[in-house]
Amino acid sequence: IASSRATDNSWENKDAIGVILFEGGTSSLVEGNPTVGKYVTTNGKGAFTPVDKANTLYFPTQNKKADVVAFYPYTTVNGSLTVPVNVADQSKLSAIDLMVADKVKDKSAADDEVSLKFRHKLVKLDFTVDCNASTEGVDISAATLVLKGTPTTAAWDLAAASLKAESSSVKDIALPVTYDKKKKTLSASAIVIPCDVKNVKLVVTAGQYAFDVPFTANMVLKAGTKNPL
Repeated sequence: IASSRATDNSWENKDAIGVILFEGGTSSLVEGNPTVGKYVTTNGKGAFTPVDKANTLYFPTQNKKADVVAFYPYTTVNGSLTVPVNVADQSKLSAIDLMVADKVKDKSAADDEVSLKFRHKLVKLDFTVDCNASTEGVDISAATLVLKGTPTTAAWDLAAASLKAESSSVKDIALPVTYDKKKKTLSASAIVIPCDVKNVKLVVTAGQYAFDVPFTANMVLKAGTKNPL
């Protein structure tokens, strides 16, 4: 199963975050900086430094205050200051595991460092399918798992600190599957965009057989949660 910080809560060497400086208490960028600075950790322990001089952020002059916002994974952002989210490809969960740090307010050149607390903004799902019953004559090892009914794209607004899913992007999501021959179980993990579960279901297909597992109302796909199913 692909690793994810929703599971491990740890950084990996050369992980990159995006950092933005806003003028204190506003949604205006501090002048003279790149829109987003690319900062990396070289030891995986959570200490981040700019990848080069062009990505280095500077506090405003005259000891003016600034607010710091950061997000993972690093990507360029457009003029509307939104981070694109796309979960259609589930092959590497850490690459789509959107995390955003709580805004750190009122920092200035007098501060040597800034501590960032990241929070998950998407939903982690862990699926386990018990295949011990009613599978005689079926090749479970080649079974597929497809998640249906969830949006695959969204945008995180850095200024407003909110996520907006694109309703038109609802598509089937194929999940990488692990088969445990000894236990006769299928397992898969996914990171998805928070949404209503009304039309969400998991479809398990093995050969000519297919089994639908509709999500129920108590399966809340809430941001920052991890849900075993």
